[in-house]
Amino acid sequence: VVDLLSPNFGQLRMFNADGSEDFCGNGLRCAVHHAVTRLGAHPELQLEQLGQLVPCHYQSSGTMIELPAARFDPGSVPLSTDNELWAEPVEVAGATYTLHSLSTGSTHTVIFREDAIGDAEFFQVSPLLETNPLFPSRTSIMWTHSTAPDELQIRIWERGVGETQGCGTGATAAAIA
Repeated sequence: VVDLLSPNFGQLRMFNADGSEDFCGNGLRCAVHHAVTRLGAHPELQLEQLGQLVPCHYQSSGTMIELPAARFDPGSVPLSTDNELWAEPVEVAGATYTLHSLSTGSTHTVIFREDAIGDAEFFQVSPLLETNPLFPSRTSIMWTHSTAPDELQIRIWERGVGETQGCGTGATAAAIA
C-alpha cells in the first residue's frame, strides 16, 4: 500500500501472506517504480516503512534504495537474549546450526553451508528456526553457500511467507554476514 504525501515523500506498508506487516526492500523498489512512472512522483524520493525513512532513487535503468544500516544488537534484531546472536551454535531438529542474526530493516538469520540445502532439511528446519523462541518477532532464514570467491547462493525462507525466490534485505544480510 503506497500513500504519497507529497511528490517526493510517501509511506509504504507491506503485508506478508500471513497478514503480518514487514519491511521489504524489493517492495520499496517496486513502490518507487510505480510512484514515479504511474503517479508522477519525483525520481529522488523518500519512503517511510515501519518508521524507517528510506532514500530511494529511480532511474529508467533501475531503482535503488538505501537500506538502513545493519543492526546486530538484540533489541534491534530483535532477540529474546541480551547477547548478539553472531556465529552462535543453536540446536534444531537434532542438528547444530551456526546462526548469524541481524536486521537490515527486517530480521534475518544467515546460515553458511558448504553446499546447497536439500528440500527435506529446508522444509523441516526453516519453520522451526523462524518460530524459535530466540526470535520474538520470528526471523527469515538465508541458507547460504559460496559458489565462487565473490558469489553467494541463497535459499530463502521468509518469515510469514515460507520459501521465496528473492529477498533484497536478505541478500544484503547474507553479504554482510
